[in-house]
Amino acid sequence: MENRTKKETDWVNYRQLKKGEIIEKDDEVLCESKIGWVTTIESCVGTLAPDPQYIAHRIYRRRIVR
Repeated sequence: MENRTKKETDWVNYRQLKKGEIIEKDDEVLCESKIGWVTTIESCVGTLAPDPQYIAHRIYRRRIVR
């Protein structure tokens, strides 16, 4: 997994996935707060993103293509 050195959330270049969106291979997931954002694991690709409003669920983000 590729580890991001910046722990803060970059919402200028990324957007949060909504509940039910299909997770893609280049999406990132917020890991433990000490680790930060990492590329999603292969077994999650193609599955539905969980509802991010619940703190027990993982939070995914996707790079905004301009």
